[in-house]
Parts: sequence; C-alpha cells; structure tokens
Amino acid sequence: MGLGGGERKYLLPKANRPEPSTQPPSTQPPNTQSQTPKTESLMGNGFRELRVWKDAKRVAVDVYKLIRKSPELCKDWGLRDQMQRSAVSIPSNIAEGDARKSDRDSIRFFHFSLGSAAELITQLEIVRDLELASDNDVDDLVCRLEILSKQLGALVQSRREK
Repeated sequence: MGLGGGERKYLLPKANRPEPSTQPPSTQPPNTQSQTPKTESLMGNGFRELRVWKDAKRVAVDVYKLIRKSPELCKDWGLRDQMQRSAVSIPSNIAEGDARKSDRDSIRFFHFSLGSAAELITQLEIVRDLELASDNDVDDLVCRLEILSKQLGALVQSRREK
C-alpha cells in the first residue's frame, strides 16, 4: 500500500515513534498566544466576497489579455512571465491572507499583494516605454492598480483596528 492509502512510513526507529492518540481530534485550534485572533472576513463569506479580491482577479485576467493582444510582448518571455506572476500574485495573496488564522498574518499577505501591485505598475510602465502596448491599455491597468492599492491599504487598516 502506498503513502496515500493510509500506510505510515517512519524514519525514526519504532521505539522513538510517537504513540497514536486515543483521544478524538480536538476541534479547538492549538494555543497561539503570539497571534491575535482573526476577525471575520469583511463580507462574512471569505475572500471571494471581498471587493478587492474581485478587482484584483479582474486585473490579472486583463493582464493576460493584454499580453495575448501584443505579439511583441508575447515574444518577450522574461517581461511577460514576470507580469503574469505579479498579476496572479495580487489576488492569490489576498485570498491566502484572508484565510489566515490571525489578523497579523492576514495583514502580512495583504502587504505582499501591495508589493506585487507596485511591481506590476513598474512592469506596465516598462511596457509603455518599449511601446509594446497602447498607452490607453497601460493607463487603464495602472489606474486600476492604484485604486486596488488604496483598497488594500484600507483593508490592512481595518484589520489593524480590530
């Protein structure tokens, strides 16, 4: 039987293995004194209900569409890849942050999203300077990213105040 089928493989000798617990698994989380308790998501239903996550996901999709629209940008695999990673990182870190058990942890991931938004703005400015996309397309995305950054800042502030 493989590892996925329930069989346990131990690296420790049998005498040093932990004994299986006879108690049912606890429904209480482990003691986390160093973390502050997490407040509920702002909308109550997780990250999919956060406006900032929805907006960030839309920006990521639109970055992929912008790249697909520009043959020159498609060929620049280094810039293309970095833009895609930055774009996807923004909603991904919002989702991961919202799923964290403490507000302190959540805020850390929201800051990662802010950093990725700043990276993507920089990459879009490079795309503009290289004339790999229209000014209108770049301006639209940069404007939306600046709004997104303000939304993230407000989300961080609201989690700090709890």
